[in-house]
Amino acid sequence: MVLYALMKLRVLTVVFLFLPLKVVGCPLKGYWKSDEERTLASFRQAKGVTSKQKEIFENKFFGKLYLHIECKEFTSVIEDWIETSKYDLLSSSSYVCNYQIHLRT
Repeated sequence: MVLYALMKLRVLTVVFLFLPLKVVGCPLKGYWKSDEERTLASFRQAKGVTSKQKEIFENKFFGKLYLHIECKEFTSVIEDWIETSKYDLLSSSSYVCNYQIHLRT
């Protein structure tokens, strides 16, 4: 009887450990726009950046990307390019969302 109770308790423990991974709602839903100033500040602090990379990225490259995020997909828009990609939200908290993007092949 004690062994049976311990087996049940182990199963309950496993179930409770995985409950926080269940995602409720759609925490990423909304819009996002690239911030050129903040991205460039971070880029300039990076080590090992080549002169070619500086030439490309410091010439009005950042600040143009927009994302429209729904519960299962997001649309990326930059100038004349638009692409929609699907994703699965693996887990989320107040500060972090872990997701897997399904790239087209």
